[in-house]
Amino acid sequence: MRRVADMVGLAVLMAAGTWLAGWWAVPALAALWGAGRAWGAGSGQARRPPAWPTAAAAVVAWGGLLALQAARGPISVVAARVGAVMGIPAIALVVLTLVFAALTAWPVAFVAAALVRGVRGERDTSRRVVDPAARATSAT
Repeated sequence: MRRVADMVGLAVLMAAGTWLAGWWAVPALAALWGAGRAWGAGSGQARRPPAWPTAAAAVVAWGGLLALQAARGPISVVAARVGAVMGIPAIALVVLTLVFAALTAWPVAFVAAALVRGVRGERDTSRRVVDPAARATSAT
């Protein structure tokens, strides 16, 4: 439940940041979020990478902004016209907008978290290869 609340809080921050500062707020907040999550997790604790929840928060934030604009004005007309200029259907323009939000948040959060873990001297042990011979001797 806490992860969902964190994601919703980040989505609200991303929506407000986008409204006030433009699309650059999404990667900036994703970097802060990814670094903060990696820094806040203690060494040896089981932690999930912050990248996917950050991307989901960006999609929720921009989806909310698009819904808000749709309620206030003729976004379907704008999407149809801009989509026609780009040679794509209006719905594809909306989907691509949400994909863009996810693709600006996910890699930035991932790299920021990796950099913080590198600075702290931690290694990602989730992909560590264990020697089968060493495992057999330790089991006996």
